[in-house]
Amino acid sequence: MSSLGGTNGSMFSFGGLASGLDTNSIINALLQVEAQPIARDQSRIQDFQTQQSNYSALKDLVSKFQSAVGALSNPTAFNVSAATSSDTSVATVTTSSSTSAGTFNLTVKQLAQAEKISSAVQPSTTAALNLSGTFVVNGKSVDVVSNDTLQTIAQKVNGLGAGVAASVIDGGNGQAYLSFLSSSTGVANKLAASDLSGNVLSSLGMLSGASAVRSPITNGAQSISFNSQSTAISSLLNTGNLASSTIQINGVGVTINPTDTLQSIANSINSAGANATASVKSTTDANGVTTYQLQITGTNGSTPTFTDSNNVLGALGILQQGFGNELVKAQDAQFTLDNLNLTSATNTVQNVIPGVTLSLLKGTQAANATATITVSQDTNAISQKIQSFVDAYNGVQDFINTNSKFDSKTNSAGAMLGDAIAEQVSNGLSSLLFQVIPGQPKGLNNLASLGFNLDQKGHLTGSASQTISALQSNPAGFAALFQSTGTVVGNNLSYVSSTPKTAASSNSPYNINITQAATKATASGTVAQTLANNTSEILTFGGTLFAGGTYNLTLDIGSTAQDAVNKINNDSKLKSIMTASLDNNGNLLITSNRFGVGGNFTVSSNEAAAADTSGIGTTPTIVAGLDVAGTINGEAATGNGQFLTGNSGNATTDGLSIQYTGTATGSVGTIQFTKGLASRFSDLVSTFLDTTNGVFAVTDNSLTQRITDLNAEIDQLQTDLAQKKKDLTQKFASMETTISQLQQQANSLGTIGK
Repeated sequence: MSSLGGTNGSMFSFGGLASGLDTNSIINALLQVEAQPIARDQSRIQDFQTQQSNYSALKDLVSKFQSAVGALSNPTAFNVSAATSSDTSVATVTTSSSTSAGTFNLTVKQLAQAEKISSAVQPSTTAALNLSGTFVVNGKSVDVVSNDTLQTIAQKVNGLGAGVAASVIDGGNGQAYLSFLSSSTGVANKLAASDLSGNVLSSLGMLSGASAVRSPITNGAQSISFNSQSTAISSLLNTGNLASSTIQINGVGVTINPTDTLQSIANSINSAGANATASVKSTTDANGVTTYQLQITGTNGSTPTFTDSNNVLGALGILQQGFGNELVKAQDAQFTLDNLNLTSATNTVQNVIPGVTLSLLKGTQAANATATITVSQDTNAISQKIQSFVDAYNGVQDFINTNSKFDSKTNSAGAMLGDAIAEQVSNGLSSLLFQVIPGQPKGLNNLASLGFNLDQKGHLTGSASQTISALQSNPAGFAALFQSTGTVVGNNLSYVSSTPKTAASSNSPYNINITQAATKATASGTVAQTLANNTSEILTFGGTLFAGGTYNLTLDIGSTAQDAVNKINNDSKLKSIMTASLDNNGNLLITSNRFGVGGNFTVSSNEAAAADTSGIGTTPTIVAGLDVAGTINGEAATGNGQFLTGNSGNATTDGLSIQYTGTATGSVGTIQFTKGLASRFSDLVSTFLDTTNGVFAVTDNSLTQRITDLNAEIDQLQTDLAQKKKDLTQKFASMETTISQLQQQANSLGTIGK
């Protein structure tokens, strides 16, 4: 009997019992014919995925080749230097890419040392000292209570972050010591330690004797560095145990209060009539951190005398009492380089030889240590870059050749045989390989002139010795063979850079026409200062040169016009970005060090312009800087300071950048722009690898879309097949039902006849 109502009522299951037909086999056979397009589409998808995989592998090899040519087209590619020391026990040496070749005689007379002091011998490292008070070390205070031990004091000092490492030495009963070690070498980093209240350090034997200027400057003294000039000194020292006191400078009393700042202390000294001038010096390090030091100098050509009964000047690091037990004296490294006497706060000396770092290891005053430092072009490193280029080129061609073979024995073809993209890449690279670079000397105008050729397998091969010889005989010409160069004709012109979109100028150089020379922003006083300041004047700077922020500079009481010039030119923040001078009328003139609108600034004073002020006034006259303007090869260009760059989209000069330092306008010269071999390869490969229009991106997107379309087609075919199977199943089920009914009727008629 037939069974109706299959799974979920949507399908029929039957065995052809009424008809005697194998209806399942019939349906399956019919569906197999209908399913053949699905198999074809699945095969095509697999083919497309294989193509994608092959293109991806080829793209990776082309990217590797791009990196290799990029290393050669880099402007510093052939400036690689190697440095050696004839005696590595005296000094070791490292170099950067900007090092020039040379030989230097080094003599080390002494190494830099960090100062270390210790206490007198104490009974124990853990016994209570029964001392109380506050001491200051490197500008940070430590409060000591009676139950503190050497160990707890060391812990407190180490928790300050003051550039001091405290430790204890326990030599057994009655052999205990406390020591302070500066975290940095050099005289400038020697310890500053003082009792502020009580006599803890003196009682421990760490301080002894009279006080003297800690850090002398010309005719004066300076404090240690603090992070603010406008914060109360009690906060700078982080102590509540600082009382108001009077110091003596040249016998004249100056009161210092806990709420005073470095600047207000300077103002008090300047108004005391002590034949001394005080100011706050700011210094900004390479990390952009600014610190401040109080400086006090005598006005009579000698260092002032100081009396500091309450140790305030000692806490600020202007004075320093003698150390009871100095284990290691702070000292700078002293050495000579080609008989020039030099010093360094550290034993790691950078850029005395430009691009070279010396690490001094041995040498004393009694036994000088010598070594010869040799800096030369690192031909091995350059050879490795050339070899990487060769290997990367061969890697691309090998992959294409391997996948493009035809096996006549098996009549099987490689996946890339006749492939248009593979041929485009292979032919494109090989076409550039031995191109002659115009303007190059005969022995350096293409790879063949360096001894390179192709072997029978199509591999690029070359002579290492011939390459090195060419490099050493003409380093500039060797670099120009690979890199983009710009040769200018005309005064005040120089080539800066280019992009892959910059076109070579061939036989006709590009004309450079200037319509506006770059200028610097200036600000000037409206009144010449002829009298010393009778008040503390604040100049506030702002504008583009200060990235939208502001910077204040204080001109102390008693400052003259020349003092204002000197303070601006010596300020750690301002001296690198602007220059001050006096014009022919004696007015203060401030000029940006940067050309163009990027160097524009503002400056104003809190005092009206007058004969006893800087003359800047509250609303100064500002002359804005202008960017250079003009054209290159008749095409539009954009100025930035003295730099003129061809606009994006230009037919020939897109991205070509030159510097013009002159003042004349009009046609000022020409530039012959040439693309070297590596630059040409880089330009070509960039078109292959472009993520939008490159052949790999376009092809991959096309294949992905075709695969997507085929998957959608397969999904539709499978849906249609399912429906067809359902339809056939229903039709055969109906047929079986009809046959079964006819058979039953026939059986009934037969029974009646009997």
